[in-house]
Amino acid sequence: LTPKSFEFCHNLEEVAILLNHLVEIPENLFQNSPKLRFANFDLNEIEVIDESAFSGTENSLQVASFVTNAISTLPFGLFDGFNVIQRILFGTNRLTKLDSRIFGSSLSRVEHLAFHSNLIDGIDELIIDESTNLQTLMLSSNLCTNLNFGNVNGTRDFVRQQLQVCFENFQETYMECLYISQPAFESYSCLMTIYNPLGRELMVIDGEHLSGFTDADVTEVMIINQETGNIP
Repeated sequence: LTPKSFEFCHNLEEVAILLNHLVEIPENLFQNSPKLRFANFDLNEIEVIDESAFSGTENSLQVASFVTNAISTLPFGLFDGFNVIQRILFGTNRLTKLDSRIFGSSLSRVEHLAFHSNLIDGIDELIIDESTNLQTLMLSSNLCTNLNFGNVNGTRDFVRQQLQVCFENFQETYMECLYISQPAFESYSCLMTIYNPLGRELMVIDGEHLSGFTDADVTEVMIINQETGNIP
């Protein structure tokens, strides 16, 4: 897929690309498809979704499904500002944290969130606090919880109690690594992002000492990866 794959699909309402070998959803993929309601990319090998992938569908997108892929992080703002979004489904991936900044204002509209069978060990409390229309929350088979919840609005206090460990884990400062492989130049880079979700502080470290192809450089990147546990 490229940013121009749906360039002339102005009346596109549904897209379902399943059981392929997609690895990335590029920027502005649906910028010319303002009627898109349903997007299903289940059963692929997707690792990266660009923050602007669904730009242009803020007033139409109702369902976004990426079940069974290889996604380890979701960019902040991916679903922010979507006015009719109902279902966001990311079961069976490699996500480790759920941050409210991924969803932004859309949290007040979404009805179903599915993040079961991931590697989640931390969840932002604001996801529960601001999801005022949330009906079902699927979180089974994760590191900090093995539960699914129905009628979240009617049992919000119970849900909060059951997810307390996830909330506490999220409050700790943690690190994310984004690998950029450049085989043509035989290089290996790592971008470290360190932040404290409570204070919303963000610091990026992108130094030359983290780039290179020497044994020492690669070892350092591997150590960072092991310590953070954010990328399988």
